[in-house]
Amino acid sequence: MDSLLCSDYKIPDFLIEASRFNDLIHLNQLNDIKNQEFNHFCFIGSYSKLFKKKYDLLKNKNDVFRDLKNQIFLTNDLGKDEFKPVHTPFSFPCKVVKSFDDVYNGLIIYDQYYILVNTDDDILRYNVYTINKNTCKETNSEYLFFVLIGKIINPVPYKLENVNEFELKYNLKLSSDVKKVLSSQIKTLILNLGEDNKQKIFYLNLNGNADLYKHLDKKTTLLENQESNDLETFRKPLLKIWQQKLLGEEIDQLKLDSIREEVKNKMDHFFDGFLKIGTIENENYKNIGFTDISEHKLVVELYMLLNTNDENQGTLWLYHINEPGNANIKDINYLPIMKIFKIGNIISTVKC
Repeated sequence: MDSLLCSDYKIPDFLIEASRFNDLIHLNQLNDIKNQEFNHFCFIGSYSKLFKKKYDLLKNKNDVFRDLKNQIFLTNDLGKDEFKPVHTPFSFPCKVVKSFDDVYNGLIIYDQYYILVNTDDDILRYNVYTINKNTCKETNSEYLFFVLIGKIINPVPYKLENVNEFELKYNLKLSSDVKKVLSSQIKTLILNLGEDNKQKIFYLNLNGNADLYKHLDKKTTLLENQESNDLETFRKPLLKIWQQKLLGEEIDQLKLDSIREEVKNKMDHFFDGFLKIGTIENENYKNIGFTDISEHKLVVELYMLLNTNDENQGTLWLYHINEPGNANIKDINYLPIMKIFKIGNIISTVKC
């Protein structure tokens, strides 16, 4: 099998084990063309097809890629840190290389995907990119524009020692049932969405980007023995104060400050004890008015509650935040629609 890829390069055990487990190449999709950080699964082909080809530059280590979602490579030094591709109004970080061979070193070029394999950077290894190759007429510069779409993962179950390390790192006390699931079931989680049971497959990632674990080491206090949490209890008192101000009445500033402090405290601790699994939807809808441009923000994400002492450990939750286009944090009655509610357990089938 090694010789099919490159006569001077040994296929990593990671890819061999993954291919023996399943011929489908599992991609943990981290973002799409709109940079939405999905962190869910898709499949980009088969190992049997990938291993049939030969990649001459795979034997050379790649040392030019950086930990960026978008990056551009040029052979022409323009004396700039950023470069604007012809197909977008935005500029992105750029790097000058002697030859585009330096960029292709260590890559498996499979259909339209570019898989970084031969690198000393563990963070970048098995990253998957798409590419746009073009020429900027203004500078007469050829460029390669790479967009990170995700990372290949091996879906075989975690070893118990991996789960124990994860538990220690985030100061958790996982139940034997939760540890058994994490160490015996494959790393995928299937979520059935809506009445038509549309499925999304997520990655139970114990070793991912730090953004997944921002609140995990803090034990939850707002959700013990509860099945939902939101900010709606603050809406009526805020609206009442707003109405008083609208009518020209004197408002109780101390009361308003107290409510605002409670809202801030609740928002600051909203995710305590949670591991973020992935994003289901993340959209910013721009509304162009007569005088300004406002955004309607809609986010739906999947979380798992782990840092808790009650029966909710290992349960799965949907998080929603919705801010209308006229939302303004300076408004006296500002309060986003922010809620999280339990939908199931990692031990059982999940439906929502």
